[in-house]
Amino acid sequence: MVLVAMLPGLAHAPQAARAQLNTARVERQYAVSGRNERALLADMRRRGPRVGGRPALASTRMEARYSARLNRVAGRCQVRDFRLRARFIVTLPRLRRPRLLRASARKRWPGFLTRLRRHEERHIAIWTECLKRVDGKLRHMSASDCNALKRRMKNTYRRIMRACNHRHDVFDAGEHHVSRKLPFIRAAIRQGRVRTMHAARR
Repeated sequence: MVLVAMLPGLAHAPQAARAQLNTARVERQYAVSGRNERALLADMRRRGPRVGGRPALASTRMEARYSARLNRVAGRCQVRDFRLRARFIVTLPRLRRPRLLRASARKRWPGFLTRLRRHEERHIAIWTECLKRVDGKLRHMSASDCNALKRRMKNTYRRIMRACNHRHDVFDAGEHHVSRKLPFIRAAIRQGRVRTMHAARR
C-alpha cells in the first residue's frame, strides 16, 4: 500500500476509489484611495495583486493538492481513497476613505466592485471544472506498478492544469475588451484624457 505524495496546485474495478472534492474560498482585500475614478484606478494598479508579473485590479489564486492510496489488486496497481482539496484565494480592492470620493465615483464604485467579484467567480468556476476533470481522471487510474501509476497521475494532473491555465488566459483576454466599456473604467479614461489636455495647454 502506497500513499501518493501531495502535489501543490498552480496558481489538480470493484471497490473503485471514491472521489472526495473539497473546496474553500478565502477573500482578501487591499485598500485603495482617491477622489475620482482615474485616481482610484491608478491606486489599484499600484497596490493591487500581480498576475503573470502584471498589475491586476483583482485576482484569484488556486492552491490544490490530492492524495490517494495505491493498492495492488490482481497484478495491477489501482487508486483507492482518492481525495482532492482546493482553496481559492480571491483578492479584491477596498475603499480606504469612501467619504473622500466625488459623487460620480461613489455612485459607480459598487457596480464596478460587483463586476470585479463576478469576474473572479468565473475564474473559480473554471478552476472547479478543471478539478472535477482531475477527479474524474485520476480516481479511476491503474497501471502495472505503483511507481508508474504515480507518474501517470502526476503527468495527467499537470496536463489538465496547463489546459486550465489556457482557459483562464482566453477568458481574461475577452474580458479585457468588455471592461473598457464599464462606466467606472470609461470615466477613468475620460478623466485621464482631460488631465492630459490640461497639461498640454500649460
